[in-house]
Amino acid sequence: MNFNLSKVIRFCFYFLFFVTPLLFSLNTSEIFEFNKMMLIYFVTSIIITLYGLHRIISSSKKITFSWFYILLVVFLISQIFSTIFSIDVHTSIFGYYSRWNGGLISIIAYILLFFVFVQTMSRKHIERLLILSLISSFIIILWGLSAKFGADPTCFLYLHELTNRCWTENFSPATRMFSTLGQPNWLGAYMAIHFFIGIYFLIKNLFNSEENSHPRENGDPDSGPDSAKASTVKQARMTMDSRLRGNDIKVYIKYLIRRIIKLHILKFAIYLFFNILTIYFTQSRSSQLAVLAAFMLGSVLLSLKLASKKLRKIIIAGLIIFVFFASTIGFIYKKSLVGFFELPIEQSIVTDSFDIRKIVWKGAIDLGNKYPWFGSGTETFAYAYYFTRPAAHNLTSEWDFIYNKAHNEYLNYFATTGYNGLIIYILLIIGTAVLFFQSFRVNRKNWLEVIFVTCIYLSYITILITNFFGFSISILQLFFYLIPAIFLVFEKKETGDYIFNFGKFAKLGLASRLPIIFIAIVGISLLTYFTRYYFADVHYAKAQTYLALDEYTQAAEELYKAVGNRYEHVYEDKLSGVLANTAFVRSFGDDSDSTDQLIDFSKNHNLNSLANSPYNIIYWRTQAKNYYFYYQASNDIDDLQKSIAASERVVEIAPTDAQSYYQLALYYWIISNEDKQRKEQFVVKATATINKALSLRPNYIEAQELRIQIIQ
Repeated sequence: MNFNLSKVIRFCFYFLFFVTPLLFSLNTSEIFEFNKMMLIYFVTSIIITLYGLHRIISSSKKITFSWFYILLVVFLISQIFSTIFSIDVHTSIFGYYSRWNGGLISIIAYILLFFVFVQTMSRKHIERLLILSLISSFIIILWGLSAKFGADPTCFLYLHELTNRCWTENFSPATRMFSTLGQPNWLGAYMAIHFFIGIYFLIKNLFNSEENSHPRENGDPDSGPDSAKASTVKQARMTMDSRLRGNDIKVYIKYLIRRIIKLHILKFAIYLFFNILTIYFTQSRSSQLAVLAAFMLGSVLLSLKLASKKLRKIIIAGLIIFVFFASTIGFIYKKSLVGFFELPIEQSIVTDSFDIRKIVWKGAIDLGNKYPWFGSGTETFAYAYYFTRPAAHNLTSEWDFIYNKAHNEYLNYFATTGYNGLIIYILLIIGTAVLFFQSFRVNRKNWLEVIFVTCIYLSYITILITNFFGFSISILQLFFYLIPAIFLVFEKKETGDYIFNFGKFAKLGLASRLPIIFIAIVGISLLTYFTRYYFADVHYAKAQTYLALDEYTQAAEELYKAVGNRYEHVYEDKLSGVLANTAFVRSFGDDSDSTDQLIDFSKNHNLNSLANSPYNIIYWRTQAKNYYFYYQASNDIDDLQKSIAASERVVEIAPTDAQSYYQLALYYWIISNEDKQRKEQFVVKATATINKALSLRPNYIEAQELRIQIIQ
């Protein structure tokens, strides 16, 4: 019995590109990105296990090598060093909890996928993969359009009714589409990639039809020559070229229109229409700019590359596409429809996203210069940003948001991995450009190959542009790492499939079987680990639901299950707070031993979380809040002092954060009412601290109210 390993590996890649953008779950702490990242880890584990088996049992040890591998290895080494010297090693390894993508293991997964992709895929397999990806993106479009018009299928799964009521007003798919990607900008970036994939298949079908059905000399576009008669086909082509040289463009335009009406061409035209419509509905300016800039670049590249007679055809086709979509967008922007699509009036006071980005970018640049060699650590921006956070951030509408990314992929690498990480990341991008131009410059007989590599590269260009104004997510990273792999596959020779022969395996000796068994055990262990990873988050999500209902006992049980499945300092921090709150509630009863035990457990979990993430101000705030609960249970003034000490640590980490000064002033004010001997001393500190908070954010309402109470 034989087992085709190559076919299964390719199926895994098909599955990955088709399912990943569609996948989400209401049972996890983060609906979208967590589930996509877990799927990538799960499928990657299967792929590398199968490929590892192939490397052991295959008689052919041939590997497709490329200089691009060196860039990937050097980039990986830079990320490893950034992780070693990170301010939070755990986060650098696994990624920031709620984003995940970008951590060291995610980068390892993408690089492994790149390597196996190059070894196992061929040109025909790539086209199948891209078609499946287009189908998946069209499902996403339909899903998002339903939500745009008030009937979100996600809400149907959650509430069993086709409405948008499962979303808040500030996160409404009717205002900005996000479909199954989770955020409008992510959806726009994903659609920008597929716009040029769709362009390729439209052109391919358009001109394949031309090859099989050229108009006759009498100008009848519908009466094509018999495809079996090569001489007649050649004559028809010569006739068409002659008409074009004679500037008889009308015949060719009529011919193209007839070709477009054909169903197999029309379906791609329809797809592109809905693709552009979706990008508009996301209101993602970066995605719109990416499509426009890449389209212009593609026009220039193809104009320089293609022969004159082919160039005329491409220009005509391109003009038809451009006019079609320009007319569509112009119609959408008509005055009569603007009122339907524009943002609600009450959102007009929100700080413009680009203005906020400029502030965050300045903080990211300062952070990169603070840690020039290896940055603050891979994926630690959420913690390290507070070190250099500009005071101007307090004056924005997102002044109290946690920014876990720099909202610029390049500055994010600079801030978290330093000059080393940024330079090597840029070298990866340059290396991909070199791979493209190596393929582009080849004098090909089949000009569709030129269109293919160009469209794939334009998809890559859209990622670079949208990443400049945002940050990458899991599905975008798949394209970022595997588009260079596509260029390598496009140039390599076809190779045979890898067959696993069970009969041959049964005849192997123990020494020969051991490596195979070892690879299988590693694969099963990886799958088991990521399965436990997933269920740990499911328990964490349940705990958050119980906390929202103030059911602390059930929440603690779920958090212990989460920690039992997989260690995560996020779980420990939350568990610490739950136990502190439970101890406070139980302190009103007679079971003092139980209260003391809960306090001890709470302290231990908080110390563990801070030991693993010492610069996480959320955990320090948890400690401050916990000690206030302990004080409520024990009436020990030292507990309040420790709340103040934890809050002072927060201010040290985040010296420009208005909220941190407000919380410190609050604890100063609380202890001033409890410690009569040092009341005046703490009132002075509370006044100075609250004034600092108001100097950073003058319209801080809570701080204004606290200041009134302090000075009374």
